[in-house]
Amino acid sequence: MTNNQDDDSTTDHEDDGNDEHCHDDQSTNNSKNNNKNSPTYQSGKFDPLDKSHYPNWNWDHVHSYVAIRRASAYSQQQIEQIAHHDVVMLEKSNGTSAYGSVEEGTRQAAARIKAVNPSVKILFYLNSMVHYPRYEANKSFQLDWATRKRKNPDKYFKFMNRYYYYDHRNLDFRAWWINRALEMLDNEHIDGVFVDGICATPNRRGYGKGYEQAYIETATELRERLPPGKLLIGNALKNGANNPLGGIGNIQHLQYLDGSYLERWYFTPKSIVKTMELMREALKEGRIVMLKAVPDERDAVPKWDEETSLEEVMQSPDMTMDERYALVERMIRYPLAIFLLIVEPHAYLSYCYGVNADPKNTRNGRAVFDCERFKELKRKLGKALGPYVKEDEDGEFVFSREFEFLKVWVDIESREVRLEEKSGG
Repeated sequence: MTNNQDDDSTTDHEDDGNDEHCHDDQSTNNSKNNNKNSPTYQSGKFDPLDKSHYPNWNWDHVHSYVAIRRASAYSQQQIEQIAHHDVVMLEKSNGTSAYGSVEEGTRQAAARIKAVNPSVKILFYLNSMVHYPRYEANKSFQLDWATRKRKNPDKYFKFMNRYYYYDHRNLDFRAWWINRALEMLDNEHIDGVFVDGICATPNRRGYGKGYEQAYIETATELRERLPPGKLLIGNALKNGANNPLGGIGNIQHLQYLDGSYLERWYFTPKSIVKTMELMREALKEGRIVMLKAVPDERDAVPKWDEETSLEEVMQSPDMTMDERYALVERMIRYPLAIFLLIVEPHAYLSYCYGVNADPKNTRNGRAVFDCERFKELKRKLGKALGPYVKEDEDGEFVFSREFEFLKVWVDIESREVRLEEKSGG
């Protein structure tokens, strides 16, 4: 999971189920349907995944998730803020200084979050490719499981010249990696696993053959051994991907995943439109979509007139958290509009600045992550009245969509946004 606001990035990195929640209006999400015409199931086989344990969802407003970490123990205020979200992904490095390992830090944080909100779904972070430190399981890792350079087998591939890459072709490694996930899922507070770095699994120059296939075999075995009621989410969908096994946008990885996280989707109008199409296909097939959005000075309302960049401003140790949230919210309307164009049951948005919640880390800590504090995300939606519409008369990249209580219009290229409340909103 990549984060340009955080230096330790990865590869590539509620309710009681009442009828108004969206376990009710998605027949496709509660049955095993034949996806004969699906881009995921090109062979026409049945979808094997059970969606009945998905997080609760409704059309009231935008639903959110958060990816977060802190090496020391979270404050109680932070725990309560994290628990506001529908899905929580406890990133690598959680609780390592307070509890000694990522696994124990994750378990401790999960228990505290569940005490505040038992309905939140909590995911354990596991990278598909990169051997990150401070995991208890690393004590039994063997160097033979790392990927060697084909033309120089005495050398290893390393991410950032620091971390070994895994070799899924090794069956002993495969068993170790799967067991790490299953051991964490034995904990009653852990609802699933988040697999990062899937976009890095296709063959790369020098890796040798069969690399992507080996990873898919590993992931499929994990899926088959996943305990009932547990989730498997991955960092899979990516608008530029087109791999022999993953397919266009990596959508065929959804065969073994309950859903996908998406990041770094916002660079060009064309890439944004392709990402919208990918998300729409995934949601049609009943998968969870977790879209990560970050603030951009170009979207500031009122217009950004600072002489320094957002990153430089946010690194100031003198800014209060209230000031940080107020500044970040000025840039929320554009990514929110993109999300609203595609939102369907079990689409979740994270709008944040950083993932490091350590208040002592002024360079990349003090993350702005609590979506409950953003008023724009509390707008009343109501059910969508249809899919998004391309407004050809207004321009090549202009789209709109209507909900019961809100109308969305966005020019993806100029970044102009209109959010118009309708009667009753």
